[in-house]
Amino acid sequence: MTFKTVIRHNLIYIYTSSLLFISTISLSQNTPKYSEKVLNEKSIEELALMRNEILAKKGYVFTNSKYSNYFERQKWYKPASSNNTITLDANENTLVDLIKKVETKKKEMRVKALNDLKELKKIVYANDKVQFDKLVPTPDREVELMSSFKSIFDVCSIDGINWTQNEGLYKVTVDNGDAISIYYIKFTNTQVILSEGRIKHSEIFGDFSDGYSSYQSEDEYIIWFYFDMTDKGLKFIKYNVAG
Repeated sequence: MTFKTVIRHNLIYIYTSSLLFISTISLSQNTPKYSEKVLNEKSIEELALMRNEILAKKGYVFTNSKYSNYFERQKWYKPASSNNTITLDANENTLVDLIKKVETKKKEMRVKALNDLKELKKIVYANDKVQFDKLVPTPDREVELMSSFKSIFDVCSIDGINWTQNEGLYKVTVDNGDAISIYYIKFTNTQVILSEGRIKHSEIFGDFSDGYSSYQSEDEYIIWFYFDMTDKGLKFIKYNVAG
């Protein structure tokens, strides 16, 4: 990302390669405010990268290999002789503080979402239809949908989810010699999606040219469960089925 500052109508517009911040007060005031709404659209990882880029622009030398490897590949990066010489101005400190605030909120939401998934897993394994219906209100479909959730939790590790810049994922593909099935738990910036399904025939079936197969494509299906991440935890939105 690169920073570009433009002044229009007595407001400060700060651009990066992936983000726009707009000061909401005039230049005559000492500390501009930046749009928290825009920051909320970014993931924890994207916010952390942006916050660290502010330091990198000053030549900050990172001990975290993820950031040192990234910034050392940027043509504009020039490491300082000592981090002790690096200072931020008032505007930069304001931006860093705001990013940290949004990061903290998003981290808390992620922890709550993970804990809610673990609680849902316990409820599914306990076959507790009453509690399941409170978390996933789907009248008259509890047994069927709990079975789908169990299939996902049987193979997907909640603690094993890893994140890149804007998504988290744990996905398993199983080929049992008859059909290929997929199972995953996916985090986006605002949602958690769980899915499972039987998607196609096994790779050992070849092209079916000899006609020797009992596989039925009519048995293929996939189901998705959508949850929103909120300050209070996961909120079930809907489920979709294809097949």
